[in-house]
Formats: sequence, structure tokens, C-alpha cells
Amino acid sequence: MKKNDWIIAGIIAIIAGSVFIWNYIKEEGVEGEEFVAEIYYDGELYESVSLREVNKLVVVETTIGTNVIEVNEGNVTMIEADCPDKICLHTGTIKKANRSIVCLPNKVHVQIKGNVEDEIDAIVQ
Repeated sequence: MKKNDWIIAGIIAIIAGSVFIWNYIKEEGVEGEEFVAEIYYDGELYESVSLREVNKLVVVETTIGTNVIEVNEGNVTMIEADCPDKICLHTGTIKKANRSIVCLPNKVHVQIKGNVEDEIDAIVQ
């Protein structure tokens, strides 16, 4: 590689790093302010929890089953469920607006809501 090739590669690396850092800072700034985790059971609002909460556990006990949701400083995770397939537990942690965790057998749905513009992906554009 020649000197100019190294310069071009360096510029591309700086731009890529800047984009990564910008997205990370932007994502971190979204959490907590006016965002809430809305927990629904059978389509009805069960509880609304601020994402500013620290180690808040919400237990959704119904005749169908039990789900435990943890809200911790901007992160929402389904940590326990007695449904047969346990797919909701493998969803992982959500922390951005308009993301959700769904437990179909127990009819529990968790969604983060807040004042943020809907993200449009490349396919929709």
C-alpha cells in the first residue's frame, strides 16, 4: 500500500468510528427522560413504569400464568415466565422506544413508549 492508500483508509476509519460513537451517544440519551415501559395484559394496560426506575420488578399474575418484568435504568427485561415455550425470555433486553417483548401464551406485552420520532429503516425509505 502506498502513502495515499493509508491516508484514505485512515479517513474512512475515522468516519466509521465517528458514526458509531454518534449512534451510541444518541441511543444512550434516549433512555430515561420521558420514556415509560407500558405493560399490557390481554390488550389492557396493566402498569406503566418509568425507565428511570432502578431494579423495579413488576409481577403480572393472572389466571393464565405469571410473568416477571425487570425495569432497570432504561433497560426492560422479561426475567421470568411460566409459559411453555419461554420465547419471551429469549427476547433479551429492550431499551429503545417502540421496541417490545411479547409472551403470547400468557397474553403479556411490554412496550417502551416515549416522545421520539419513529425510526424508518432503509427498506421503508
